[in-house]
Amino acid sequence: MRRAFLIALASGCLWAQVPPEPVGVIFDCNPPVQSVQTASGSEVSRLEDNHFRFSVDQGMRNGDLASGQERSFKLSGYGYQGSVRLTAEQARQLEKAHHSPPVLNWEPTHWQAAALVLAGRFKPFLVLTGLGLAWLLSRWWSRRARLLPLLERQARLEQLIKPDSDPLVGTVIGPYRLLERLGAGGMARVYRAVPDHSLEEADACALKIVRPERDNTEYRQRFAREIAVSMTLDHPNVIRVVDFGKHEEVDYLATELIEGVTLREKIPPQGLTVGEALALFLPLLEGLEYSHRRGVVHRDLKPDNVMVTRQGLVKLMDFGLARTAGLDQLTLTGAMMGTPDYMAPEQFGSRPQPDPRSDQYSAGLILYRMLCGRLPFDDQDSMALMYSTVNESPPPPSRFRPDLPPALEAVVMRCLEKQPEKRFPGISALRDALVTASQT
Repeated sequence: MRRAFLIALASGCLWAQVPPEPVGVIFDCNPPVQSVQTASGSEVSRLEDNHFRFSVDQGMRNGDLASGQERSFKLSGYGYQGSVRLTAEQARQLEKAHHSPPVLNWEPTHWQAAALVLAGRFKPFLVLTGLGLAWLLSRWWSRRARLLPLLERQARLEQLIKPDSDPLVGTVIGPYRLLERLGAGGMARVYRAVPDHSLEEADACALKIVRPERDNTEYRQRFAREIAVSMTLDHPNVIRVVDFGKHEEVDYLATELIEGVTLREKIPPQGLTVGEALALFLPLLEGLEYSHRRGVVHRDLKPDNVMVTRQGLVKLMDFGLARTAGLDQLTLTGAMMGTPDYMAPEQFGSRPQPDPRSDQYSAGLILYRMLCGRLPFDDQDSMALMYSTVNESPPPPSRFRPDLPPALEAVVMRCLEKQPEKRFPGISALRDALVTASQT
């Protein structure tokens, strides 16, 4: 009897553990539903279009198919989503495994219906349209990616380039973009330029090119001389060369860009004080002495060829007429080599013979003007100036600057001796004499 009871109990337990027969629900949707989820997010197994089956036991564990309770389902189709509810009466039918599955009706809204028609009936068209739009979008994005840097670069150029009548402003010479003209001399023009690839103002330089109207063999040789000489010099008081080259038969020389003014602009009409003059003149002598030690004679020393930075640093520049022992002598046909106002007597005539002491004479004239605000023969025309330079003694600086110390005046007058051998033996001797004179 006990054995029969145990067998019956075991059989009942086994029967109780047999999962219920799966039941189904039909979702009456057009087009058919693609997927169904219970409210808790559980996927419902799909048998065929609009027929989904799940077990009561599974549903009860998920809390969605508890007997006699209303429950909801999430429906997904071609480009739409919706939800539908199972009533309590329909839910009770789920307990009877052999009953017909309940039918749940769901009608899409107008916009959902339109999406269904387009997605269901015109799906290939939409796919092709989507691919076409994607291609057009990718082309537009690629074109935008290429154009945006160009537009940014153009805006940057408009910001950097200063309006100018010079036709070269805004053009490219070698690797440099010309932004504005800084000045022009008898042989060349100087422009503020930046590397064209970056347009970085931090890398700006002064670009010197031969003037188009002066672009002949002799001037190009002279420019080549300046490049060759400048490349040999490296001193804080001499302008530094950055680059040089040729662009479509145009020679160029790029040097550091000096933010400042020329020495001529620093000299007021009444002249500088002795202290101000020596503070600028002694560094100039440092650069000149260095050049002479390197075998370079400047031959065109004047206030316009000396720059003073905003920090007060003096820079000697423009070696276009420089002569060095390593280069053959070059004479331009029918041209005067130098600026008459600051030329030494030996630089005039059909056979000029300048040497380092010629630069000393020019330096003496610069100091004369710094102290007096004028040159000794300032009131004469070119022919009279050349005659006076060669034949007449210059008036002493004290005529225009009575308070000038005699010792300092003596140094200036020795620099302006007609015979080079009567001047100081070198720039270092001149500098020492100036220091001594300033201390007396």
